[in-house]
Amino acid sequence: MDEENGAHAVTLRIERAAVDGPGGLRPDAAGLRTDAAGLRTDAAGDLKGAGGRLGSMSGPVVE
Repeated sequence: MDEENGAHAVTLRIERAAVDGPGGLRPDAAGLRTDAAGLRTDAAGDLKGAGGRLGSMSGPVVE
């Protein structure tokens, strides 16, 4: 790969990351992103479901 093509490829990756957001996931019309496992998160990273916020992943473990 020559230097000119390499620079173009890097620019393209940066532009795509800016459009797709973290993890390469595009937000839907509601601004939510769905990952490969089907988890939906908002821009703040909070999990979302059909009924709204599902809660935080941090906190005490309940057995």
